[in-house]
Order: sequence, then C-alpha cells, then structure tokens
Amino acid sequence: MNTKIEREILRGERYINEHPILAYSPSDLTHSGSSIESFLAQWPLEEANIWLEYFEDELPRGKAMPDLYEIAAAFRAAIEEAIRAGEIQEMMSFPSGCCGLASDLLQRYLFEQHDIFTWYMSGRYGYGESGEGHAWLETQDGTVIDITGDQYKHKKLKFTEPVYIGQRSDGFHDKFKMDEPVAYSRDEDPLGQNRKFDRRYEAVIRRLRE
Repeated sequence: MNTKIEREILRGERYINEHPILAYSPSDLTHSGSSIESFLAQWPLEEANIWLEYFEDELPRGKAMPDLYEIAAAFRAAIEEAIRAGEIQEMMSFPSGCCGLASDLLQRYLFEQHDIFTWYMSGRYGYGESGEGHAWLETQDGTVIDITGDQYKHKKLKFTEPVYIGQRSDGFHDKFKMDEPVAYSRDEDPLGQNRKFDRRYEAVIRRLRE
C-alpha cells in the first residue's frame, strides 16, 4: 500500500480513538431508534460539534439554509401576537424575564421546521441580587440567535437589539459566565411540563401560519 495512504488511514483511526463519540454513526442512531438531538445532548459541546462535522455528509439534508434573521424576527413577532391575544399568559412581560421560554420555543421551531440544530445557551452576569441571567441559542458554528436581548436596554448592560444574529464577542453576550449548553430533546416528562411547552409552541405556530 502507498505509504501516504497508510499514514492517512492511521491518522483517521487515531482521531476516532481520541473521540469516542465517533463510534456512533447517524445510521447507528437510526437503527437504535435514537434521535440525533437526544444523542448529542449526552456529550460535551466540543465533542458534539466534532461529531456533527465528522458525519456532515451522512446527516439528513434539509432545505437550503434560510436567513436566520428573517426567521427569528418572524418568530418573535408571532410570540408577541400570541401574547397580545392572551394565549401565553406566562410571557406577558415579554421580552423581560422570557429569554428561557422564548429560546426553548425557537430552538424547537428551528429544529423541526428548518432542520437547523442549535444549542440552548444560558449564563449569568454579576453576583447576588444584582446579578442578571440570560439565555439564547447558538448554531454549530457559534452564531448567536437572541430574540429577547432588548430586555436589557434600560439595564447596566444596555443591549438594545430585539433580534440579534451574530457572534458572542459583541460586548454583551460575552459578558455572561456560561452554563453547559443544552440540545433540544423530547425526554420523558413525568411533571407534565411538555404539555405546557406544547401549548405555548402551538400558539406561536398558529400566528406564524396566519
């Protein structure tokens, strides 16, 4: 065998050995009945991104990547319409205090309707009673999708963008000490939280379809 080819094979085998996540292919997940999102949720972010890049050519192909800003802006508008109609009472203070709920809803929508995988990101700025928490989404390449950042326009961090698509190094999102990222999943729900989530989601989807 050609020496160069041998080196490439050995390098590939070593890479796989260094990253156990690569032992599971998309076809393995299909055969076992596991979803990609629930599988990736079990691994650290760095490993999950390695898996997505390594098996990129084997992943299901969706539609061409649409404009993230247009999608996010339309989704935020649909949330606001549903709130005004009294369909999502727990988000009446939107956008204030609604970053987690809004990001959860958008994450599901991007995954189910646009085949876009995102991480739910959350973090905290400051300490004690003066500390602030925030949540948003990030794509595999680190693009931030934030539809509630303007709740900070009158606060210390003074962020005014109602819909932000860009990098975390923007002087706002990079101020937060980050928690572990979370992939979208539909795990077992003994407390019935999924029903509440579904109710909110369906209210927004109805507005998007009008």
